[in-house]
Amino acid sequence: SHGVYALRSFFAAALPSGEDDAVSADAVQQQILRLVQEEDPAHPLSDAALEAALAERGITVARRTIAKYREKLKILPTNLRRRK
Repeated sequence: SHGVYALRSFFAAALPSGEDDAVSADAVQQQILRLVQEEDPAHPLSDAALEAALAERGITVARRTIAKYREKLKILPTNLRRRK
């Protein structure tokens, strides 16, 4: 019933945001998910567009990090999300 847990399992990863603020990786993933859910199906947001949208909200994240989070959330790439 008892076990040993890694100390890092109790803390969320943080990404820099703004001057002294930090945003958790989970919060960034939720923002990405929300943006994808609200996008126009005929014109889905690319990873670069998601990067720009997050930057407007004060969250600085690299495009590659967005791609990694998108894959983790099982969100398809832009070309596979496009619907006519």
